[in-house]
Amino acid sequence: VALGAEPPFTEPHRHVVQAGESLWSIAQRYGVRMAELRAWNGLAGAVLRPDQELVVYLPKDLTAAQ
Repeated sequence: VALGAEPPFTEPHRHVVQAGESLWSIAQRYGVRMAELRAWNGLAGAVLRPDQELVVYLPKDLTAAQ
């Protein structure tokens, strides 16, 4: 799926960053790419801070299994 294309994602989900989490670990947790997390949240880099809220669009196939 190309960035900017209509992705096969669900409604937005809010993730609150915990101490020690990285953009990579959050992307892995939700099955999305770091580039997508950056684009969805207007992030230029990968620096996150605890209690920061991120918008994550979950893959539809992930939520269908829940």
